[in-house]
Amino acid sequence: MAFSRKALLGLVCLASLVLAGLVGVWSYRLTIARSYLDSYFAQKGVAASYEIKAIEVRRQRLEHLRIGPAASPDLIADWVEVDIGPGLSGMTVTAVRAGGVRIKARYGAEKITLGAVDRLLPPPSNAPFRLPDLDVALEDARARLDTPFGAIGFRLDGQGNLQSGFEGKLAALAPRLTLSNCAAEQATLYGDLSVVGRRPTLSAPLRVAQLACPKLSATQFSMTQGVAHLDASIAEDGSDWKGQAKLTLAGFAAGAWRTAPVAAQVQFKGGAPQTTLRFAATIGRVDQASRAYAADVRLTGNGLLGQRGILAQGDVSARQLWAGPQILSGERRLVDLGRAAVIGPAAQQLARAMAQLHKGAQGRAGFSISHVDGETGFALSDLQVSSGSGARVTWAGKDRLGWGAEGWTLTGRAQFGGGGFPAGEAEFGGKTGLVTLAPYVARGARVAVSPVRLRLTNLGLGLATKVSLDGPIPSGRVRQLSFPITLSPGAPRPSGCFPVRVQAASAGPVRIGPSAVQTCLDGSTLRFSAPRLAGRISGDPFQLSALRADVHLAEGRFSVIDGVFGVAGAQMGADLRLSGLNGGATATGWAGRLSGLSGSLGTVPLQLQDGQGDWHFNKGALRFEGQAQVKDASPEPKFLPIRADQIQMGLRDGRLSGTALLRTLASGAELSRLTLRHDLGSGDGHALLDVAGLVFGDQVQPEDITPVTLGVVANVRGAISGQGHIQWTRQGVTSQGRFASDGLDFAAAFGPVAGMAGEIAFADLLHLVTQGDQELRIAAINPGVIVGDGHVRYRILPGNQVEILSARWPFAGGALVLEPTVLDLSEAAVRRLTFRVEALDAARFIAAMGFENIAATGVYDGVLPMVFDQQGGRIIGGRLVARGGGTVSYVGPVSNENLGMMGKFAFDALKSMRYERLSIDLDGAIDGDVITRISFAGVNQAPVAGGRSRLPVKVLGASNLPFIFNVTISAKFRQLFDMAKSFNDPSVLINRFLPGLEPLPKTVPPVQPVDSPPQR
Repeated sequence: MAFSRKALLGLVCLASLVLAGLVGVWSYRLTIARSYLDSYFAQKGVAASYEIKAIEVRRQRLEHLRIGPAASPDLIADWVEVDIGPGLSGMTVTAVRAGGVRIKARYGAEKITLGAVDRLLPPPSNAPFRLPDLDVALEDARARLDTPFGAIGFRLDGQGNLQSGFEGKLAALAPRLTLSNCAAEQATLYGDLSVVGRRPTLSAPLRVAQLACPKLSATQFSMTQGVAHLDASIAEDGSDWKGQAKLTLAGFAAGAWRTAPVAAQVQFKGGAPQTTLRFAATIGRVDQASRAYAADVRLTGNGLLGQRGILAQGDVSARQLWAGPQILSGERRLVDLGRAAVIGPAAQQLARAMAQLHKGAQGRAGFSISHVDGETGFALSDLQVSSGSGARVTWAGKDRLGWGAEGWTLTGRAQFGGGGFPAGEAEFGGKTGLVTLAPYVARGARVAVSPVRLRLTNLGLGLATKVSLDGPIPSGRVRQLSFPITLSPGAPRPSGCFPVRVQAASAGPVRIGPSAVQTCLDGSTLRFSAPRLAGRISGDPFQLSALRADVHLAEGRFSVIDGVFGVAGAQMGADLRLSGLNGGATATGWAGRLSGLSGSLGTVPLQLQDGQGDWHFNKGALRFEGQAQVKDASPEPKFLPIRADQIQMGLRDGRLSGTALLRTLASGAELSRLTLRHDLGSGDGHALLDVAGLVFGDQVQPEDITPVTLGVVANVRGAISGQGHIQWTRQGVTSQGRFASDGLDFAAAFGPVAGMAGEIAFADLLHLVTQGDQELRIAAINPGVIVGDGHVRYRILPGNQVEILSARWPFAGGALVLEPTVLDLSEAAVRRLTFRVEALDAARFIAAMGFENIAATGVYDGVLPMVFDQQGGRIIGGRLVARGGGTVSYVGPVSNENLGMMGKFAFDALKSMRYERLSIDLDGAIDGDVITRISFAGVNQAPVAGGRSRLPVKVLGASNLPFIFNVTISAKFRQLFDMAKSFNDPSVLINRFLPGLEPLPKTVPPVQPVDSPPQR
């Protein structure tokens, strides 16, 4: 083909123009591209910023790309490169590369939104999703996905074609995800993401630090350190998926259940609307904190996962079943209960059976579980559990134990027993059941339970039955102790009021007949209102009652208020009362405290008052430690109440024994050590009172112990020791005692006594009756004149009568003798004592009394009748008579003033007088004035003094003159002899009444007799 020159020139010019245009366009390509992008973003209504770094034929590069609000962009990219190439429909994007991408996404209403980026995407279509034929390369591409369940962060690094060949690393992190009632903490995923044959494939471990479901179908669920190794793929349109997950858990908890590490494998395949599952799991240990745990649990089965929920069924088996904490705790409680009365042997046997449960124990069952439309269902079928000990449970049939919308349901018949457990069977009908148990018998104990009626509700399990117990108690047995048990659904324990009955009970000598006590269970407290038991003890009727008794089950303690124990037997009466008693179980039995203990026991003649202290019961033995008051229970008490400290009392096999320290109430001075023994069966017993050294003084006086000595003796000083024995039987009480003293000083109505010593033996200690004749030695007694070295023989008779057999004191060469008499000390009666004076030597008497100016000879006899009553002691008709003649002489100074002639004459005659007869008469109170009349007749032995007289006969200087003296002295008895001494030595009186004064020189007081009777 040929062109004309003109045409060729035109073509060149056109080409030049086109080339020039292309050069111009290429020169302004950045401006054109920016204008195009700005127009595109504006058309889409999207705010965006960017920098164009390169516009090439096949490659375009943008940097610092921001899409969305400037303050919070929805997409950020450090750089983006896009490759363009020819396609079937023209130029098309063939590759995308990006780095530093950050995308914010949100999930809601079952779709994902990207904010402003959504307006740049193609419009939605009903056509199935297809992966684009696009090469993609991403560096540090991250996305944040906010969901109603929590935020999830992603990072993807990789490259390849999105239809096939893409390979990369995917990482995901969710600090906290919540779904329904569950929450996952620190969920992470990191692994390989690839696309093969249009199927995205993920191979990565999914880790969860903790998964907790506080309330999932009424069961708390939690999981720690879970790892799921995923190996799965999904179709590009999501129509099907397949793969497997290998799960390992450090452990999980469901309600009270705990597990050791768990390994599971799940295979899944399917798609919308459902997926099939096949699973197998091995659990190293399942631990139920309050009941039991199992080891080596294996689950296998199939499941179906759909839009409405999940269904699964399979088999579960367990080997090496062990007793868990609750079972072990129950076993320990049974061991403790094995020491209790009545049920002890049965509890011990049941504890041994529970301890053997784990030997070769295993079980299996079919199960099904579902969670559809928010409702959870669970069922066990063909349940079989057995133990090497012989225990077994068989529950055949489908869906025997189930949980669903209506709660738990039970159906079919279960049989159980063996291995030391009671045999029985249970018949269930959905929400009701009837359990029948054979009587449980073990070494003399028998537990019978009537058919147990069960009722299941949404609140829980309710039951009703009646228990009857037969078994041993310390030293006896209980027969048919029965009570009903009713448990309302959902209630933690039974409540309400019911009778507790016993057909018969015995313990040693105690027998109880048919009895009933109304009982109320209030929370964890068992209350007995006015309990009363009646029976016989050693043949005598008795009654045991209280105002109220409570048993606090949760604390394992009990309390009794106003308890009374009474025996009405004619031979062996008893009446014990206490205001309070409390106690509870301890590591060594039962222990507590009692207060307000009072009463008497059998024929023991003692009354207990205000007893309080601690008690302890272990292995059939009761021990009490405390204090009390002890009172003489006799109709006419011989002893005052005393205090018993350091009581150590024990009761075992019907025998009571113990010790106590007896003290006075007022001062707390120690009196004696008490040792006591008593047999409740026979009523026999004895007590020993050991007086090691009772010291009378400022702290204790006889009147602090017995009222018998009150008004008889006072201000006692000295010590006594000895022992008293008291024995009692059903026929009566006997007592003996023997006590001794080396010397007692005291004040008595007849004067002070010093050094009374000897031993006294009682044939009846409680009534203070002596055994035969008794003897005392008295160092000194001073009824007005001191007499010493006395010996008294006496007896103490019933009724506080003291019989004086003889009493004799050496006295001035002779003797002072108390004539036999009987004294009544029971009341303020008149007591008469007659003292005889035998062969009293006047010279020795005057010398003993220290009369310096009086001298006398002669021997005297006489009698001193004395009467003691409430007014004191007095002498009535006392008389001393000289046996024969003698002499009397007074040589003291005499004042002559106002004496008169006859007075002087008489005193001159008394300087030396020989008498042939002399008598002394005494009358009056010994603590008041005593009238003493002295009569004697004789002749003077020395001449009388001179002086003129009106007599017709001069008598001055004469001797051997006959005289008759009648002298009456009125003075206090105990001052008579002091008066005679004070004539010469007034310091006797001064030193008595003013002992602190220094002695004064002796003076001679005048003797001025006043108005004396006529002297002859």
